[in-house]
Amino acid sequence: MPIVAPRLVVLARRITGREIAIPRVGLRPMLVAAASTTIAWLAYGVAFWIMTRAVLPGEWRDLPGCIAIYTASYLTGLLNPAPAGVGAAEGMMVLLAPQLGVATTAEAAVLSIVVRLWRTVLEIVPGLVALALGDPTGEPTAQESRGSRIP
Repeated sequence: MPIVAPRLVVLARRITGREIAIPRVGLRPMLVAAASTTIAWLAYGVAFWIMTRAVLPGEWRDLPGCIAIYTASYLTGLLNPAPAGVGAAEGMMVLLAPQLGVATTAEAAVLSIVVRLWRTVLEIVPGLVALALGDPTGEPTAQESRGSRIP
């Protein structure tokens, strides 16, 4: 970002005609962000390792391999233009699992489907819960304030 951001600001200035300032970020916030992100990715990898051991037979699953596979597959899906990285994340998981000694190709295919379904559940359920609970502030929504309440 230190290399890309200044160039993007110049481009944004040209397009908008406005002055845009980039705030300086100190070393401590950068270190905290890097450390917390690292801890989060390690935790995701451990969770994936636990899921792998629960879904697949045998207990020989490699923890560092699971961390690497989950991180690589997630980031591949994130950077892929397909919605939610469908196909790319699963493909990376199937490709890496046998190479890192975590699962056979067939087991990795099953595991990738389980992971996709679980991620989907974890992304949809909180939204459904929020919809079911409604607005916690008790303030009327824009539609309710216009007088068009839906029964």
